[in-house]
Amino acid sequence: MSGMFSSNFKRQLEDFIQQKRAVGFPYEECQKRLKAFDRFCMEHYPQERQLTRELVMHWAEQRPDEHVNTLIRRITPIRQFAKYLNSVGVEAYVVPSGIPAKGIRYIPHIYTKQELKAFFFALDQCEYNQNSPARHLVVPVIFRVLYCCGLRSSELPS
Repeated sequence: MSGMFSSNFKRQLEDFIQQKRAVGFPYEECQKRLKAFDRFCMEHYPQERQLTRELVMHWAEQRPDEHVNTLIRRITPIRQFAKYLNSVGVEAYVVPSGIPAKGIRYIPHIYTKQELKAFFFALDQCEYNQNSPARHLVVPVIFRVLYCCGLRSSELPS
């Protein structure tokens, strides 16, 4: 993991991730968010050696067109990191638990038999394309696997 971070929080970020992994968390997605936080610190607070309220709340500002659930996923690792720092005796500002407001729950759409029939009929009408010669065969299969196995798109093998 050495060399992943560049800010003055480099060692503490590495130790934090190491601790998370030691207790069984893969910590891959959060590591990416911490890397983005590290770049943010380098760009906006290159001399800062402490997680101050100003720094943390600047990171916690909702970006234009950013969904509240994305903001939550961006803030959570920083909140955990600040709690970790406090637990090892390093003073750090922790984002208050009410920030941001609750995430938005998605309401799933349950397709009717008629909608499913129309959807799969449209998939079966995919035409051959010389730029992607197997697309007309693969796309209908991919959607049928998703539907029949109850998979999310991210769970499909690459």
